[in-house]
Amino acid sequence: MSRHYQKRPVDLMIFDLDGTLTDSLTDISRSANYALGKIGLRPLPEEQIRGYIGDGIPQLLRQCIETQAGFTDELLRLAETHYRPHYDEHCLDHITLYPNVKETLRFFSGKTKAVISNKMESYTVKILSGLGLREHFESVIGGDTFPKRKPDPMPVNRLLERFSAKPERTVITGDGHQDILCGKSAGILTCAVTYGFRQSPEFRKADYRIRDLIELTDLFE
Repeated sequence: MSRHYQKRPVDLMIFDLDGTLTDSLTDISRSANYALGKIGLRPLPEEQIRGYIGDGIPQLLRQCIETQAGFTDELLRLAETHYRPHYDEHCLDHITLYPNVKETLRFFSGKTKAVISNKMESYTVKILSGLGLREHFESVIGGDTFPKRKPDPMPVNRLLERFSAKPERTVITGDGHQDILCGKSAGILTCAVTYGFRQSPEFRKADYRIRDLIELTDLFE
């Protein structure tokens, strides 16, 4: 639940993708396990992989490999070469929207909205387009769009510059510590969703916490 009850005016709304707008766990897990199998390792349970999502492909695969093999850069490189084309082909197989995503985005149709994901930009755009969400966002930023990704504030700072937005009238909503730390570093409002892939101690630092995306309509105007 939120800590505040008076609506805050915002001009720019930033959203995470995985675990916030979309439940992409099955597709990510299947691609990760496909890559693990290709390099001779056993598949991991979906719930275990859930905890590795949020920092991009290399970190995801690194953690998967480290659970059962001596990690090397070469092993990671091989895993990535198998993961990337598989995920590109299957990233829309089982993905679903969380409840009230489209309703919330339509409610804020008059606001400037953006997605910042640590997923590669090409995958992020493909997923948003495939799910009929791309039209809602003036900007889509992936983990490879800029030299630095969340939790670094660079992606948010670039958006603030592009849209001439004030930090106190900008909010980032996400399910990971990366989102909260990124927002705090950029000096903007932060909102943690509690239904996503993970729970984080950083959520205590968030300005707001919500259990359903539609609650944003009660928090911001």
